Amino acid sequence: MFGYNELSENELNALTLRNREETYHRDICEESLADLNKSLEIEPNDAFALRNRGIAYRKMSRYEESLADLNKSLEIEPNNAEALSERGETYRMMNRCKESLTNLNKSLKIKPNNVFALIHRRATYRMMDSLADLNKSLAIEPYNAEALRSHRETYRMMNRYEESLADLNKSLEIEPNNAEALRSRRNIAFALKNREHYYLIGARYEESLANLNKLLEIDPNDAFALRNRGETYRMMNRYEESLADFNKLLKIGPYRFVSVTRKRILKISNKLLEIETNNTFALKNRGKTYQMMNRYEESLADFNKSLEIEPNNADALRNRGETYRMMNRYEESLEDLNKSLEIEPNNAESLSERGKTYRMMNKYEESLADFNKLLEIEPNNADALRSRGETYRMMNRYDELLADFNKSLEIEPNNAEALRWQRIIRGWTSGNKEIDDFIKQIQIKTTKYENLIEWIPFDKLIDFQIIGKGGFGTVFSANWLDGNPIINKNNLQAHEQSCKVALKTLSTLKELENHVQCRLNGAGLEVYGMTQDTVTQKYLMVFQYADKGNLYEFLISNFKQLDWESKLTFLIDMANDLIKIHESGYIHCDFHSGNVLLHVNQYKNNFFIKSFITDLGLSKNLKESAAKGIIMTELSTGKRPFYGSPFDFRLALDICKGLRPEFSERTPECYIELAKKCMDSNPYNRPSVKDISSKLSEWRMIMMSSSMPMPHDESYIAKSFISANDEIKALQFTLTNYQSSMYTSRLINTKEIKLAYESTKFRDSKMYDLDVNAMQLC
Repeated sequence: MFGYNELSENELNALTLRNREETYHRDICEESLADLNKSLEIEPNDAFALRNRGIAYRKMSRYEESLADLNKSLEIEPNNAEALSERGETYRMMNRCKESLTNLNKSLKIKPNNVFALIHRRATYRMMDSLADLNKSLAIEPYNAEALRSHRETYRMMNRYEESLADLNKSLEIEPNNAEALRSRRNIAFALKNREHYYLIGARYEESLANLNKLLEIDPNDAFALRNRGETYRMMNRYEESLADFNKLLKIGPYRFVSVTRKRILKISNKLLEIETNNTFALKNRGKTYQMMNRYEESLADFNKSLEIEPNNADALRNRGETYRMMNRYEESLEDLNKSLEIEPNNAESLSERGKTYRMMNKYEESLADFNKLLEIEPNNADALRSRGETYRMMNRYDELLADFNKSLEIEPNNAEALRWQRIIRGWTSGNKEIDDFIKQIQIKTTKYENLIEWIPFDKLIDFQIIGKGGFGTVFSANWLDGNPIINKNNLQAHEQSCKVALKTLSTLKELENHVQCRLNGAGLEVYGMTQDTVTQKYLMVFQYADKGNLYEFLISNFKQLDWESKLTFLIDMANDLIKIHESGYIHCDFHSGNVLLHVNQYKNNFFIKSFITDLGLSKNLKESAAKGIIMTELSTGKRPFYGSPFDFRLALDICKGLRPEFSERTPECYIELAKKCMDSNPYNRPSVKDISSKLSEWRMIMMSSSMPMPHDESYIAKSFISANDEIKALQFTLTNYQSSMYTSRLINTKEIKLAYESTKFRDSKMYDLDVNAMQLC
């Protein structure tokens, strides 16, 4: 059986477009129907409104109602050519070809040039002739594949899906792997899904049920059909059948269905329990759902009540045992699972749960015994193999662990957890135990397969080029011959053939750890791993190559082409990266435009430049920074802060006294005000990075909506940014490097600056966060 996950990309696109078109017409029909109903309440014998409602009903596949309206319209206006042709088309859709022809012929006598009637009469003739010929052909050769194909396509065009499906199934008996027949079955499933919407809208539940049963014959794991059948059963008050469908959907449905499906199960269980307070089926379902939602006390309450009614129900005992385990109440968990297994000694789920509980209690031999027994019963249970592998890991039996995960991957080749462990424990070494342990510790903490870092042999990296030198390391580009592991739905172990990467020398392992931790929270560029230069013996971090370089160099070459919407986008990206860095427990401490990298990303058919914060070598525990405001000035002018001034002790002292970078002439006032707040010498007066991100996003949204009516204050902001764009176009822009200026990071002695500052005896000699201000503003 097939599912949507087996469709090719082109097929998915086609189905999506067809679905979107159907949805568009469906919405129009429903809006039209509401208006027509209201109109016919006022004037019940309006022939025009009756005809149009008949057309709307036909488009919604509500043929009987369509026919009723068209009949009434023709009672009022018997010779209306349009109404006759529309009724002819409705008859054709109902497969009543003779009545269809009668109406279409009559319409064409009245109006010979009626294009609609001519087209649909031809279609009716073609259908009748085709079906007659094909029936005769199949009477002679019942298993003729070509005749069956034409026969089913004719039925499909007549919307006679059941007959078409019967032909399809017969074709697939002859040729089980016929791709064209499988595609046709998908098309029929698609049509049935569109028809299903109208059944539910019209509260035609029996027809809906028959339609959904047909869909589930095509694909028993169709998430759409399971969800809608569960909903249909609920509307018919058949709650237990509804729960069965929603429970199956939880197991096999897409992740996006999980939350809404759990809510549905709770709603249905609550309804059942209103009718019958001691319904154990509903109590167990609600208890299990609460458990999956981490609402353990409520889960426990339901299982307790269920077990008061049925003390020896093995399922309820197992589920309560699982809940106890999740609550770290291992003794109670073990007691329930033991009792459940006394009742059903070979229950695979109970053995699995008890094996996990034993493992949590550090009773590894007992855990192993349960998983061994389970795998005797179900040798190809991939989940049990992975669980036994986890127990082997706790026992440091890595060979057996690898064997179990490898076998589980033969059964489920794309299981990310198994692939993750396979990458962690497969044979590799850096030649340095400290490095090996460090990488493995990070790998174990990493929950997603695609985020795992690895040791990359230096001979797998070629074509080195120096692309940057900073105050704290050199950055190279190179080609990685193995390529980065990529997510591929058919093969999670796929790699790019080769890819360009960046490398940075590491002063400490802590720097790599900082990058990985922040990346796991979604900040910065991808980190692929580390390597060692075989000549210099230096360790290097290997990470994603940013093809547009750093922001500082990008502004030199592209400043006049950057509009303010792009600048705001860069700043929002940076703010969001900073938020994630802070959520990881760090502050950057070396945040400037040279450490902001730009990379072209693709979303569907659109390309855009995204900014990433990098170089976390100086990161330390969280506290706020003024550097965001500094980069805001740089995006305003296109120049480094204090451009042309010597980057020396005197400049640092002037900064401490209140000197701040300048803005270009027509920079919006709101932007300048926010940047100045960011650079306030008192860190407690600065806005949070989240507030900055929110404000920047608000301005960008105003700019994107500038052509629409908006309040006066928003209109003023939009005009100020548009005016600033005009300034950029007229700007004469050249930059010169000054020998005494510094364009890389460096450490400075803030204690000396503080003493010098205090000696000047300014009125406010209080120093705020000098180690951040002096270092980052230079």
